[in-house]
Amino acid sequence: AHVGCHRNTCIPFGTAANAKLRRLRSETHSMFDPMWRNKRDPLMRKKMYAWLSQKMGLPFERTHIGMFTETQCMEAMQICKENANV
Repeated sequence: AHVGCHRNTCIPFGTAANAKLRRLRSETHSMFDPMWRNKRDPLMRKKMYAWLSQKMGLPFERTHIGMFTETQCMEAMQICKENANV
């Protein structure tokens, strides 16, 4: 297991993950990110994470795909699939 860090820092992107969890997190990002990218609102990413936080019943500060477990990734992907037009 490993975790990447922000460029030129020791600040991790999330929690350490094995290959399966890294793949699930990547898949989750591929479903979630299009919901906020290319929107004209510069706060859209934050708003969408707040929305996902509410949908998953998680505190906002714990709602980050890089911190998700396998189960949380699956839940987030299902939420994205059901709400693709948000």
